[in-house]
Amino acid sequence: MRIRLVAWGMMLSLVALLSAGCDDERRPCVACPEPDPAIVVALNYIDGHRAELGLREEVDQMVSYRVLKDDMGMTHVRFYQYYKGVRVEGGELIVHLSAALEVTRVSGEVVRDVQVDTNVTISAGTAARIAQEDFQSDGFHVIQEGLIETIVIRWNDIDHLCWTMVFNATDAIDIRQYFVDAHSGEIVYWRSLIIVG
Repeated sequence: MRIRLVAWGMMLSLVALLSAGCDDERRPCVACPEPDPAIVVALNYIDGHRAELGLREEVDQMVSYRVLKDDMGMTHVRFYQYYKGVRVEGGELIVHLSAALEVTRVSGEVVRDVQVDTNVTISAGTAARIAQEDFQSDGFHVIQEGLIETIVIRWNDIDHLCWTMVFNATDAIDIRQYFVDAHSGEIVYWRSLIIVG
């Protein structure tokens, strides 16, 4: 489980870097592959419709993380929303393209008008200790899984910059993802990742 989560996080980082492309046109970019034409078309569409999609200049970015081609030849490019470089929980757009790479529709939604200080006050280690103590208070012996990273979450109509992390009960009774406010240390929210049924 831990290796899978770490690998998933590394893959998302790599996809974000590759979708961004090379910034300096003065130097040859031997390490950067040609950008995926579907991502280029989708990003151009998003940039041309920022206002109607609810994206503000400078602070809201969309970063591609997956491109899927279906049996009908359509391509679906998935994007996560970022606010000042921090991913926004619940902000995701999917740009659907025809076989000719023409945009047919956009689905999903963004979290509009995010406002939060993206500078952390408490450390990742402190946040992890707070979450671990909460999980253990329910009688579980826990191990931490994967990466600790910052994320923006809107909870009860308030935007929070949070450290998010996953803890697994050693007896596999529960797996929880925690969101700990990176300014106050308060547990904003946690959810069980156990799928029942």
